[in-house]
Amino acid sequence: MAAASVFTAAVFIYCFKKQNAGRISFSILLLTGVILIAASALYAGLGRFSDWQDAKVETHIDPRLAAKITEARREVLRFPDSADKKIELGRLLLQGGRFSDSAQVFEQAIAQYPQRADLYGLKARALYYANGRKITDDVRESIDAARALKPAEAESTMLVAEDAYRRGEYRVAVEEWQKVLKSGSAGINREAVANAVRSAQTKLQKSEQQ
Repeated sequence: MAAASVFTAAVFIYCFKKQNAGRISFSILLLTGVILIAASALYAGLGRFSDWQDAKVETHIDPRLAAKITEARREVLRFPDSADKKIELGRLLLQGGRFSDSAQVFEQAIAQYPQRADLYGLKARALYYANGRKITDDVRESIDAARALKPAEAESTMLVAEDAYRRGEYRVAVEEWQKVLKSGSAGINREAVANAVRSAQTKLQKSEQQ
């Protein structure tokens, strides 16, 4: 992209010097614009995500997030036995809307570490969004696997709470979020979960009064 920009600038300067007293024809300006657009399109094309082994990301993803995903993928290749590296990549893909790819990453981590409850919870979340925010059979299977290993596993429990809240089942949402708070799970935003509980309780009270 930088090289294309330099080339475009050179063309612009050359054409400027060829004009009389700073007059630049419309055709020259149009040519410059076309070059810039073509260079941008090429740059975007190089950023397309294809598969698990390629360091490419969909063009609609924010460039900063795309760079993080690329680096995370490289780290996974450097440390193939690291569950934490795969979790980081899976979370970034989830953040970027690459739900199916995220689920595949967590599935690979589960194959290596089948006793880690959090991996099943993360996979459940990725599948949930990949299936249009629905708890399908495969999502339920992952949730059950997480809870079989750890009854109040944070990711799966919060997912159940969020889904219940979305569907207006506020009592279930409150119960599930409270499980997370009582479990003392590390790495969760307790204040955010507490706020969610209060919001669900408020909606529950209003629904009961109607």
